[in-house]
Amino acid sequence: MAASRDTHYLRGLLRELRSSHEAEWVEFKVDNTKPALIGEYISALANSTALAGKRHGYVAWGVEDETRALVGTHFSPRTAKKGNEPLEAWLSRLLDPQVAFRFHELLMDDKRFVLLEVDGAEHRPVSFQGTKFIRVGSAKKKLKDFPERERALWETFSRIRFEEGIAAERLGGEDVLLRLNCSAYFDLLGEPAADGRDATLEALGRDRLIVPCDAGGFNIMYGITTFRTFGGAPRRTGARVRVAYESSQQYRRPNMRMFAQDRAFCRR
Repeated sequence: MAASRDTHYLRGLLRELRSSHEAEWVEFKVDNTKPALIGEYISALANSTALAGKRHGYVAWGVEDETRALVGTHFSPRTAKKGNEPLEAWLSRLLDPQVAFRFHELLMDDKRFVLLEVDGAEHRPVSFQGTKFIRVGSAKKKLKDFPERERALWETFSRIRFEEGIAAERLGGEDVLLRLNCSAYFDLLGEPAADGRDATLEALGRDRLIVPCDAGGFNIMYGITTFRTFGGAPRRTGARVRVAYESSQQYRRPNMRMFAQDRAFCRR
């Protein structure tokens, strides 16, 4: 499974999830820990997350669904089993195709919380024990009963590109502007630079060079974005930007480089 999250990230994530509006990629539980139900939720969240254009879906144990009160949980995924098989191994074996998921455990105010983080489906719908699930509002349903959603999900898979990944996550606005050469971005578009920090971040966000992080702040995205419209005005047709990720010994941290067509723009 993916690398673990640090406590600071998890606290921010739990705070953001509690404050979010009703979403089909988030579920709150207290102590409902039936293994089969968890597997069905992994399927439902993987599919709903992809349909919503998100990267991850979540189940948060220790949070009341209606009030979002932090009550804690007795669930311990590290020790949970289905028969004699560890819970995670049992769940993974019955998912098709395999989808990454991970349990995070967190202590806050002397209460235990568990966050299940599920990656969005990528190439085809995820099933559990042979059945595909989807979230419809706050309910978990069989995907076959909602053919319009299944069609939309397959259309989503056809648009997913390998390069649409995260280069750096949970950055503050100032750090984003330090890591990206924003003047090169506006030069490429043939447009004047945005007026101030917030306007620059808004412009980067519209082109999905940055996206909100689930735990607060911003993620810088890999990938190539084809610019089409900006504030209702047409962009130069075919203008493209690639954000690449490289290690910088000089700064001892990841350094971002922006490529426009055959020209490279980077902060030195």
